[in-house]
Amino acid sequence: MPKKYYVLLEQNLITFDYMCYGVCDLFKSDSPLVEEYKKKFKYILVDEFQDTDPKQWEFVSSFKDSGLFVVGDAKQSIYLFRNADSSIIKSLAENPEWKTI
Repeated sequence: MPKKYYVLLEQNLITFDYMCYGVCDLFKSDSPLVEEYKKKFKYILVDEFQDTDPKQWEFVSSFKDSGLFVVGDAKQSIYLFRNADSSIIKSLAENPEWKTI
């Protein structure tokens, strides 16, 4: 996490983005509590996937035992200002392990 995050924590402050980073880091861990929670989700659907940022992709892909379905159009990405990365959906479309409809 950026140094700014730790400065905010020292002051007992947090932003929505940093809260999301914390959840993502937790779900990437091997904590038994988190693994138990992940097993509850058989399928995950992400709409507007072209506006997913790398941290969100890390979170979603941490559900390794869940079926993942994403919907999006790389040409409609509008959230570049908040680090959305349409190359994520483009790489999935080119990946032979993913089925493109």
